Amino acid sequence: WNEAYTDETLFQGFLKAVELTGKEFTEMVSDVVNSWLPGRGYVKEAIEQRFSVDPSGQIMRLNHYCPWKDHMYNLEKEMGVEKPILYCLYEDEREKKWRIQAVSVGPGSFENRRMPRRVNDKECLPTDKSKPLPSAAA
Repeated sequence: WNEAYTDETLFQGFLKAVELTGKEFTEMVSDVVNSWLPGRGYVKEAIEQRFSVDPSGQIMRLNHYCPWKDHMYNLEKEMGVEKPILYCLYEDEREKKWRIQAVSVGPGSFENRRMPRRVNDKECLPTDKSKPLPSAAA
């Protein structure tokens, strides 16, 4: 509003917009090529090898940390994973410590997938049926 409204100022503004858009586009393509695509390969490898981590196949281990959640959701569908992956193990790049992270029910969700509860009634339940079960707080 405070510049001259001429064909030249409009054209210069257009050139600035083209430069900005080109820079953004180049950064996005670079991110896809250098980060997103390699990450997909690492996650696919982790899904394929999940049974060597745990016999249930519900824990995967990333050998290279990368953004993994979106890839995992997509690859579970593509690969026909029957039992959902519940946990992901990975080494923290900064502290070099192993982390375990629960998998959410879906992208953007704060609710985690849950392992079904198992009760071995011979070991967990009291033999005297007249006594109440202990509360969870006990």
